[in-house]
Amino acid sequence: MLGAGGDTFVPSGTPQNSTSTSSSARSVQWQLIDNVAGVENESQRGENLVYGHIHIAKTAGSTINRKFSLFFDNVCGNKGHSFDAIRVHDRHRRGGRGDVKSNHSAHSHFFHSQAQVRPSFLQKRMDEIGYEHCDWISHEISWQFWRKFSSWPAKVQIHLPCRDPVDHIVSHIMSVLNHQKKRFQCDRTWKRQIDSAMRSYSNRFSKQMLKIDNLDLKCVRFHHLIDGTYFKFMQSKLRERLVKRPITRLYYHTNIKRNEKAECVWNDKKLLQNMTAYMISKGDYYNFCSSCSAWLI
Repeated sequence: MLGAGGDTFVPSGTPQNSTSTSSSARSVQWQLIDNVAGVENESQRGENLVYGHIHIAKTAGSTINRKFSLFFDNVCGNKGHSFDAIRVHDRHRRGGRGDVKSNHSAHSHFFHSQAQVRPSFLQKRMDEIGYEHCDWISHEISWQFWRKFSSWPAKVQIHLPCRDPVDHIVSHIMSVLNHQKKRFQCDRTWKRQIDSAMRSYSNRFSKQMLKIDNLDLKCVRFHHLIDGTYFKFMQSKLRERLVKRPITRLYYHTNIKRNEKAECVWNDKKLLQNMTAYMISKGDYYNFCSSCSAWLI
């Protein structure tokens, strides 16, 4: 247990340089730790909950994770971690690049290589640190990651961002095609284009998660993520940092701006209907969101 100066607390009568602790002293230590933890949880969260955020591509996940790590303690995400978020932010601004739009470019070497994000490395390091201190956890990884919390000492409330299927898939496809200076094709290949886009994130959510013990799944509307509603809601649940950094924007665009007027799908109502029905029938994510009754806000 840590004292005010950061030193390990040892009950009186136990030598500071002792390599062993009597069973009675050890009992006192853990009793004190349990008592303090109980008070801390009650005063900071008001309920014994840990929050999980499923980072679905193109649902503002990078922005949300980054903002939370700058404003709240005990945020654990692969796009923003409380332990070094302030220094990452400050390094980025000192380099003349303004606010961090995504931690792809500025995160600590502890998580990233110098040139690029390495997901396998991220997972290894986050697991190495552990999640015992986390109040809000975010990850863009297979849904099976959440199995580790089936026997967690606190209930884990999972937040699933839900976005309109067509808007979501077109945004995702266009973010790729824009970089290639190409456009989505409204011809007989549209299903193939959608299937290709869905494969990149389809494993992040599965209805199998409903069978995992200790998880409570809630849906979050996409517009609540980008208009500040979700942030304000979680502000009453999470502990604010003693040292923060200003959050100057509600939402950061990390991709090339789209020209929606030039996107053929919006002018074809029949195609829109067919695309929506196809996506809901093909994927657990869209199917679940379309019939969700457990909305967070």
